[in-house]
Amino acid sequence: MSFIRRSSPLVFLAVVIAGPVHAFSPQNVVITPTTFDFGWCPDNAKISAEFVIKNTGADLIPITSVQPTCGCTASQFTPGSLATNEETKVGLTFNTRGYAGTGFTKTAKVKTDAGGAEYDVQLKGVVVDPQAKIVPDQDGVVEFIPGDHEKKKTINVQNKSGKDITLEIIHQPASWVTLKMATNSVRAGASLPLEIALGSSVDETKDTSVTFEAKGEAGTSRLTIAIRSGTPPPTAPAAGGARPIPGASAFQPRRKIKSARRSFSPFLLSRWRCRREFYANLRRMELPGPGAGPLPPRRPKTPIK
Repeated sequence: MSFIRRSSPLVFLAVVIAGPVHAFSPQNVVITPTTFDFGWCPDNAKISAEFVIKNTGADLIPITSVQPTCGCTASQFTPGSLATNEETKVGLTFNTRGYAGTGFTKTAKVKTDAGGAEYDVQLKGVVVDPQAKIVPDQDGVVEFIPGDHEKKKTINVQNKSGKDITLEIIHQPASWVTLKMATNSVRAGASLPLEIALGSSVDETKDTSVTFEAKGEAGTSRLTIAIRSGTPPPTAPAAGGARPIPGASAFQPRRKIKSARRSFSPFLLSRWRCRREFYANLRRMELPGPGAGPLPPRRPKTPIK
């Protein structure tokens, strides 16, 4: 007991030197937006969105990873720490291949070292939405392929809503693309041409996208157009069909059975012939009826040729 009394001033001094301990609060991390809506988007294309992560607290917050929950989504992120009122951007890219005619919701987890906190961000949209009123006049993909000498292409945005709309860019494309439009207003039933210019080589494989928000009396909707250069991706499977498996071929059971028979060894063939002769003899045997006496003598074995 006396030892505890002598040591208590040292314990008190250690607490004073350490100072107060700040508890991490999940409210110190603000992510904008928490869900990004692509609206209408093209099939067999890579579309991107950005999220802003901000530290509104007084402590340093390490952002360690951004992990998508599926293989069709990739993240663009560099681990680091956020000081007070500091922010960083996180990019997510979704591959719409094989999703034609369906909606999607994809989640990624933002992880920190501050108390092991995790935050969910989501991507959503409808690939080639048949109900959309603001759509492109083509497949929604502006493509610059190798050997293409033109670095400027035009795509039209159609207004099928029956009301005048105003277009606003929600997500800008990458810096290697320049987008121009004469106006941001589109009358009912009209189209607005968009000029897209490539600022890099057509041989470089790159993907980006631009997302518009249409506002008008008919409501608010979104439209995403994909832009890519380099070698085009493989053709997407038909809507509702099975996704192709690399290296898979059509199953041909008859051909495989014949090849298996040809590959039988003589020993296996002899066993198969014996079994065939055995069942043939059973079918030819005449069994006696009730009270007919003893069974006939056993027939001799048929030699195997």
